[in-house]
This record gives sequence, C-alpha cells and structure tokens, in this order.
Amino acid sequence: MKSMINEFDYSLPAYQTMFGNYGLTALAATSFEKTVMLLLIAVSRISELNVPPSELYKAMDEVNHLTLGRLITELKKRLNVTDSTASELESALKRRNYLIHHFFFAHREMLRTPEGAHEMSNELRPMRDLFVEVQKKIDLILGAVLQKHSLDLEIIDKEVRPILEGG
Repeated sequence: MKSMINEFDYSLPAYQTMFGNYGLTALAATSFEKTVMLLLIAVSRISELNVPPSELYKAMDEVNHLTLGRLITELKKRLNVTDSTASELESALKRRNYLIHHFFFAHREMLRTPEGAHEMSNELRPMRDLFVEVQKKIDLILGAVLQKHSLDLEIIDKEVRPILEGG
C-alpha cells in the first residue's frame, strides 16, 4: 500500500490544525483509557488495603497490557455501572478504536485537500469532547471508590505514575 504521508503539504495551516486536533483527541482518548485502567485496579484490589507495592505494580502491569475493550469489559464485571455509563463507555470505545485504527484511511480522499483537512478537524472535536466527558464521569467514580476506603488519589497517582508512563 502506498504511503499517504507524501500525498499532501502538511505545512499548510489546515493540516497543522487538523493534526493538532488529532493529537489532542488522541491524548484525550489515552487519558480516558488510563483512567479506566486505574478504576479497574481500584475496584479489583481495593479490599487489599495493605497490598505491598510490588503486588500493586504487578496488578497494574497486568492491566496495562489489556486493550481498552477488555478493560471496559472487566470493569463492568467488577463494578455495577448504570446503563447510561455503560453506554457512554461503549461509545467512547468505538470512537477511540475508529480514531486510532480507521480515521485517516476512512478520510484518505479528504486528506488530499486543505478543505478536507478542515472537515476532518471538525470531526475530531466531538470525539475529543466525548472522551473528556466520559473521563470526568470515570474520575468521579474513581474518587468515590477511593474516598470510601480513605485512600488519597494524590498518593496513589504518585505511586502509579511510572507504570502509566510506560516505565
């Protein structure tokens, strides 16, 4: 398959804007995914309040290798989420998979013109908004779970950051 990268002048403002929006949307999708991962770990391991750090790192490393779809499936098994939240999670999963696996190829022809790049940019904004909104909901659930067990999110965040960063 011929590379798409040489089919357009990506120095034009429309392309820079679109790729900037793509990057922001991918960042929102990744942030949403990591928050789902943290919530899954919290509801899976919360009963073990004195889990040694090595065990926590092992649990995090295990879920860090799961796909977003698998993370969501496991989360729904362990946490009684509302139908609305389940629907939002599934919608965000579908949009994330489209963004990562199909977005550019689905718009191959549009990508050839600055006008098409502008339309693609407009398509990205609602996706990013969806990821941000669903993440806010997951953040609230995570906060409630941690608060219920008197756990400090800042301390946990500091402990898990190396794993979330791929270290």
